[in-house]
Amino acid sequence: MSTNTRFDKSKLPSRHVTEGPERAPHRSYYYAMGMTEEEIHQPLVGVATCWNEAAPCNISLNRQAQAVKAGVRTQQGTPREFTTITVTDGIAMGHEGMRSSLASREAIADTVELTMRGHCYDAIVGLAGCDKSLPGMMMAMIRLNVPSVFLYGGSILPGKAPAGADVPADFASRDLTVQDMFEAVGNFQNGTMSAAALEILERVACPSAGACGGQFTANTMACVSEAIGLALMNSSGMPAPYESRDAYAEASGEAVMNLIEKNIRARDICTREAFENAARIVACTGGSTNAGLHLPAMAHEAGIDFFLDDVCEIFRDTPYFVDMKPGGSHVAKDLYDAGGVPVVMKELRKAGLLHTDCITASGRSIGEELDMIEREADGKVIHPISTPISKTGGVVGLKGNLAPEGAIVKIAGMSEEDIVFTGPALIFECEQDAFEAVQNRAYKEGDVFVIRNEGPAGGPGMREMLATTAALSGQGMGKKVALITDGRFSGATRGFCVGHVGPEAAHGGPIALLKEGDMITLNAIEGTISVDVSDAEMAERKAAWPGARKTNYQSGALWKYAQLVGPTYLGAVTHPGAKPKPMTTWTFKGPLAALALLTLIGCEAGQGAKLAPGASSGAGQQAARPLSRTQMAGGVVLVAPSGFCIDRTSLEPRFAVMARCDGLGVAPTGGGAAPRGLITVSLTKRKAGSLPTAAQIATASQLAVVDTVEESQDQVTFRAQGRIPVSGLSATQWRGVAHIGGQTAGIAVYGPERSEIVTKIGRAIMHQMINRSIEATPKPVQTPAKRN
Repeated sequence: MSTNTRFDKSKLPSRHVTEGPERAPHRSYYYAMGMTEEEIHQPLVGVATCWNEAAPCNISLNRQAQAVKAGVRTQQGTPREFTTITVTDGIAMGHEGMRSSLASREAIADTVELTMRGHCYDAIVGLAGCDKSLPGMMMAMIRLNVPSVFLYGGSILPGKAPAGADVPADFASRDLTVQDMFEAVGNFQNGTMSAAALEILERVACPSAGACGGQFTANTMACVSEAIGLALMNSSGMPAPYESRDAYAEASGEAVMNLIEKNIRARDICTREAFENAARIVACTGGSTNAGLHLPAMAHEAGIDFFLDDVCEIFRDTPYFVDMKPGGSHVAKDLYDAGGVPVVMKELRKAGLLHTDCITASGRSIGEELDMIEREADGKVIHPISTPISKTGGVVGLKGNLAPEGAIVKIAGMSEEDIVFTGPALIFECEQDAFEAVQNRAYKEGDVFVIRNEGPAGGPGMREMLATTAALSGQGMGKKVALITDGRFSGATRGFCVGHVGPEAAHGGPIALLKEGDMITLNAIEGTISVDVSDAEMAERKAAWPGARKTNYQSGALWKYAQLVGPTYLGAVTHPGAKPKPMTTWTFKGPLAALALLTLIGCEAGQGAKLAPGASSGAGQQAARPLSRTQMAGGVVLVAPSGFCIDRTSLEPRFAVMARCDGLGVAPTGGGAAPRGLITVSLTKRKAGSLPTAAQIATASQLAVVDTVEESQDQVTFRAQGRIPVSGLSATQWRGVAHIGGQTAGIAVYGPERSEIVTKIGRAIMHQMINRSIEATPKPVQTPAKRN
């Protein structure tokens, strides 16, 4: 037994795998790995890295992890190292691989969560080095809500062209990053750079381990990690190859033990005020637009409403005063040499733009940390906030009839005349088509590129468009055209490039309805994005819209991601988050009550529902337990937080139903009859007995059969027209997938009105089916004998 008296093991999760006679088998595994009795009974700290050999971004993380582990050990803890996946955007860029990028953020958060929970680790130090791995790791920390310290792997050193090399003068004279290589491709295609010069540059642009060197997504989120308080102050700035980074790594290991002792957890650090601080650091450094996606997702894990609108509101009144690439001149190493994030935060404090009482991973407040920083703004990389580069942030939110849910654009380094643009739409259904048009110069000055079907669900995966935007810049057209997309842009993107347009095309957003030549106006001064098409014309286009395009991903991880992912303005998240859900009660009667239960619930991953028998809502107060088949045949009551999911095996439906809503009409705000739309219904037999016919189902559901696709003993599939009698909901407020008998079930609805919408649409669709007679009475079932 441990002699460690610093920590009360009886209150730590690891007690479940290390303490008591019943855990002898577990301890035998630990002894097999060479652990001592003392180490087994100390707090177990997960040391998670995104190390791999895919790219330089994460290649140094395993070395730094060893220093973290040393720090944990010095403070009477036992480190347990593990790795998770990562997708490096620089390698994934410009092809199908980029679809995996944003989905990898969720996979990182999920796998870190599962490893931590599965092994009952008490705390975590997480190391990450590339774009999506940083928010993914921090999302896991906040979701787990254990003592947590984040450590960035560090930035790459800047590249330099060899002296006397035959390369264009502007490339020879500046610090190089991977951004320069993407733009060099445009120069080569434009005929202003030779193949030999391109080869020279590709060999020297990235000279070391570390993430891309400008204020791109990785370095932006590294700054966020300090500003939000999960990382030790100034720990993100030192370049990756510096072995002196190990001092920060060891200090991070020591810090997490202090957090365990004081019981300071991730959500104690990541408050609403901390997220506001994080948004400030993005704005004042001209950071990546991807922060507008990641900050809401991280806040979602804490149960905090901090959406794209909230982020952009902070951007609007935060001066831009840190001169960093891609909008400025300097790289991450220059920021570190100038004093790093702490000096930037000191400037924000001077203007009253910082919440200084927020707690940090050191256990001290931000104000206390900044009081220990002596350095001041150098006036070169970090300008005094009193004399900023511009009075508003380097990233701006836009809204209008083309993006009702918002959009985002990076304007750092752009003049006022460059951030107002009107031009005709040039439509592309995917990034490859746009890139090919740029390569072939199949566009003209003044065009607005529209790249759609690249959103989180419609892509799937919300790809970044760096290959296209860099090629435009390389051709000297970066300021002569504009680009909008429901996808994303790399932090390295330059030019008037508007991303995150929502709702996305796959959800029937206005971007899906644009036609070639439509006049689009982008105004980053006013914060607007609009198309010169009347509401009536847009409504007609929406009625004629054929629906979301079919992607090539009909199974696997990206298919699953597309089914779960929510809208961009909420962070493109895939689960309900930490915010408490309101309880909603439904009562159903009749032979298909079980079918109603499975279909009505708004489904989200990883949750369970409470079921209780009875004939009225009062029965919902009974203890939750599985329903018997006899109870299913009578009236039952469902009590569940809206958005939760029921495992089909608890109810054993006799047949499965899938209903796909293809533009099913929703009544306009203010009431009135809903327009007619299409619904595809499919029934598959699961157990013995006969299926109802298409006509029977349609009659019970008040649907008009358009055509029958298949009707046999085992399968019935038909298409029908019908109305949803629900008022007060816009067509963009919901999307539905009803699926019974599969891994998921229900109507998936995203947005802050989730509970109300699930209730309204669920009742509107399914009461029609359930409260009318379909001749599909289940066979009598014998009650099974009790088991010991």
